[in-house]
Amino acid sequence: MITIVTVNFNNAPATSGLLRSLERQTNRDFDVVVVDNDSNADDRASIGAYAAQSPLKLDVIYSDRNRGFSGGNNLAIRKALAQGSDWILLINNDTTVLPEFVAQLIAQLPTEPSVVGIAIDEGARTVQAGEIKWLRSTLPHRAAPGGAATYAIGAGMLVHRDVFERIGLLDEAYFLYFEDADFSMRARNAGIPIVYRSQPTIAHRTSESTSQLGNPLLLRYHARNAIRFNGKNGPFWVRALTPIMAIARIAWQTPKILLGIHREESRAIALGVLDAVFGRWGRIPTESVIAIECESLEDTSWGVARMIRGALAEVAANPATYPNIRFDLYFKGRVPDEPWISAPMFRTHVVRLPKWLPVPVSFSLYYFVFLPIRLWFARPAVTYWPNYMLPIIAPAPSLVMLTEDVWYEARNPRRALRYRLGYRIFATWAARKATRIMAISHASRARVAQLFGIASDRIVVNELAVDTPNRAVIPMTGPYVLFVGQALERRHLREALIAFERIAETRTDLRFVAIGPDKYDPPIVADRVHAINTRLGRPAVQHIPWVSHGDLIRFYAGATALVYVSDVEAFGLPPLEALSYDVPAVLREDPLNREIYGEHAFYTPSGSAADIEAALRRALDDDAHRKRIRAEASRIISRYTWKAHAQHLIAALTELTRHS
Repeated sequence: MITIVTVNFNNAPATSGLLRSLERQTNRDFDVVVVDNDSNADDRASIGAYAAQSPLKLDVIYSDRNRGFSGGNNLAIRKALAQGSDWILLINNDTTVLPEFVAQLIAQLPTEPSVVGIAIDEGARTVQAGEIKWLRSTLPHRAAPGGAATYAIGAGMLVHRDVFERIGLLDEAYFLYFEDADFSMRARNAGIPIVYRSQPTIAHRTSESTSQLGNPLLLRYHARNAIRFNGKNGPFWVRALTPIMAIARIAWQTPKILLGIHREESRAIALGVLDAVFGRWGRIPTESVIAIECESLEDTSWGVARMIRGALAEVAANPATYPNIRFDLYFKGRVPDEPWISAPMFRTHVVRLPKWLPVPVSFSLYYFVFLPIRLWFARPAVTYWPNYMLPIIAPAPSLVMLTEDVWYEARNPRRALRYRLGYRIFATWAARKATRIMAISHASRARVAQLFGIASDRIVVNELAVDTPNRAVIPMTGPYVLFVGQALERRHLREALIAFERIAETRTDLRFVAIGPDKYDPPIVADRVHAINTRLGRPAVQHIPWVSHGDLIRFYAGATALVYVSDVEAFGLPPLEALSYDVPAVLREDPLNREIYGEHAFYTPSGSAADIEAALRRALDDDAHRKRIRAEASRIISRYTWKAHAQHLIAALTELTRHS
């Protein structure tokens, strides 16, 4: 049995023409499998409608993504093998055949498992084989086969099932071009004969589907795949010269790019070589590429990590909102196990040194050296740096999040010198050189502009958000006061504990739960907790450095009040997250908190223990104000959604792609 397979990508009229020519065959002893390679909706519908009324024994496979020539054909090959086909014919969708085609093909089937090259009528000439030219970016077609230096052309290639079972399917790393030559070489090396037929012929409208990709992109595929093909299949001397070929091509294209001589084409060739060097195989993306620095997701659920997670999870949940965009996510050590990270619009990259250089990569080396170098080669349309700092060698354009607390941390004498210097140099560099600065509140925007001396029109505001509250969550038992966040000196956990101890002397049922790492220098929280519990004679205070997201929302849901008194904060998620569970917060009186909460919080004029104690007592005892806060909670929370944050973030990044 013969199965004829073809791949359609946004060219349903051509595919329909091929199918009509197959319907006219004098010998109908064959099956047909069409793979739609994630075409547009109209094209897919057209293929489906044609298949529904076709008299052929026809199956259509709808791929979830564009898998290219090799990947699309492999889907059909697997189906044909599973159905028991003996011979599988790969044929381009932009071809047609005469009525006697199948009858002539069957009459000339080899007696042993083989690869058969079918003659291709290209209009001006008829070709039977491709010609292998080592260390070249193209493999020309020729009129007649000539020994071992030829291969079966993929536009019309007949393969026995035993060949696939012995050497495997087409190499999907190529995506387009060279995969037919690669397959022929693998077959020949396995002792499988490659035979050529001058009759019957296939009429081919050359490169009708691939021409949609645009000439520079085709040059990029050729340049990349040539390196793979030569390095994988060439004799020893070819494999030895392949790296030199790559270097020579980069060297030849670089001055042409600088001088503007066929710049787009030269850049495409250089990028193709770099794709091969860095192992970027498969489909070359044509979407706008947005790179995002994601190292903070590897080890923490605080601050920047929560912001990135919330935005990207929203993007993954609504892919249709962000068409023609691909996100490249960069990590230092590992890709975290996040449910949204496998979404098709995300590609993950771990920035590592070569395996032959086993040196551990510190954050500084990763962030300021290796990642920007990697980005120079990758050339994304724009890069988002949420960690407050811009590497000096980072490519433009860039969006950097800046907050006023970074400015203060750079001048905090209690911080280690290396941190102060890092913030002082690279946050200042971001303020001067980033294409845009992102602030996460209007109050923060005004303060960042003042402290860093930035023109306001360079700063975009994108407020943070909270998850939709889980009303089915089982709350932790109380009553308890909650602190959530990294215990930095500016957040006054020490003073809050003093205030709590004074209150707890008479409220013996009240507890204090502090969640988050101790960031005091030197650490103090464990000693303070032990001392307070000893003096009170009960485990009144609990410090938990880290909790799961599920436990965190249980702590929020059961809290009586949240204490989050911070001298400097650009936004501060914990109070808003607590409010989503109707929990009031004790906050510092400042423009940021007034912007978000208005009158719906308990304010303290300073971070002193006495002022925090007074505000906390009001939060515990003022039932009328607590009721007013609960009544307004849903209205306040509705202004801060991850959907809005993600949309504003991607809009800001997309606007910057015009600078690339």
